[in-house]
Amino acid sequence: MTKILFKTGTRGYGGVERIQGEFINHLNKKNDVLTVFDCEIDSNKVMPGQIESNFKYLVSKEQNQQLWTSRANKNNSIADKIKYNIELIRYKKIRPRIFNQLVFDFKPDIAINFHDPFFWDWKFLKGVPSIDWIHISLTNTWRSHNDVMKYLKKISKYDKIVCVSQDIVNDIVKFSPELKDKTICIYNPSDFDKIISLSNEEFTSDEKVLLDEKFILMVSRIELIQKDPSTLINAFEMAKDTGYDGKLYIIGGGPDLPKLVEIANNSKYSSDIKCLGPKPNPYNWMKKADKFILSTKFEGLPTVLIEALTVNDNVISADCKSGPSEILDNGKYGYLFTIGDTKQLAELILNSEPKNRVEIDNHLQLFSQQNAFQKIEQIINCL
Repeated sequence: MTKILFKTGTRGYGGVERIQGEFINHLNKKNDVLTVFDCEIDSNKVMPGQIESNFKYLVSKEQNQQLWTSRANKNNSIADKIKYNIELIRYKKIRPRIFNQLVFDFKPDIAINFHDPFFWDWKFLKGVPSIDWIHISLTNTWRSHNDVMKYLKKISKYDKIVCVSQDIVNDIVKFSPELKDKTICIYNPSDFDKIISLSNEEFTSDEKVLLDEKFILMVSRIELIQKDPSTLINAFEMAKDTGYDGKLYIIGGGPDLPKLVEIANNSKYSSDIKCLGPKPNPYNWMKKADKFILSTKFEGLPTVLIEALTVNDNVISADCKSGPSEILDNGKYGYLFTIGDTKQLAELILNSEPKNRVEIDNHLQLFSQQNAFQKIEQIINCL
């Protein structure tokens, strides 16, 4: 039995968090998996669904909260700034020390860095074959060429580099051809039967009230810069001005949810925009939506598009790097609009039509659990 150390971020809500659970539980069926989370979070923020492997936290929720409290207060006074710097130094020292002890005790055969771009100190794993997982495009507006090359130098230390889209693989090979042989694309696995089953789940009585009228839907972690819900709201306003007779619902939690609620409340169509917060089951909402829309500026492979496409024939996404064009096959199975183009998106809200369901289902097999699990098993067996 192979001992696998699976290092990742948190157990919160989000596409990466859903996918990490799929891989952890699959790998744990035939291997001894220890999952190491960067930090513990409040139980009400943990995504439902049991992680079936043993797991540990590098930082407790109390330690994490203490750091964030100090950060929020750091500009109040010089003393508060000093306190924050001390907390930050302590936080940075805690993680590698505990990680080192976990490695020493567990003695892994293979280590996977699934989602922790800031945790580069793998000296404790010297001699242990390692896999790095990349979930986001390398070439974003906020990342310079110099930053990309530094990033590639760091990930070159891994024995295998897994990318969630072919577009990311192509970028890596373009900048560092020598990494071609160790880089592979594994699409995020989707459990289509589970998604379809959950999409048929009954709504609560309070939720049913919101279903009286048609609506467009976005499901996303709420981050204003990356996910760009402002473009969606502006396009929705334009579509309403031109006669769209539906509402806009946004499902998701995240650091910018209060700011998004404020933006929605300031809209001239505020009564038609609802920020519903995170929901354990967004799939019945996806199925009922008139159209599903993702206005993101950059991604790796937005799993939410695959999930939406499983139960909805009218899916629209910003044509960002990377993933949407692969998932929608350059617009064959959905609609793509230029990042931030509110006019183009408004026209799609008004005029897009459902795509062919049979053709969509055939295309979705690229993103099946079977394909993803077979590929990761092949990598592990070869290391």
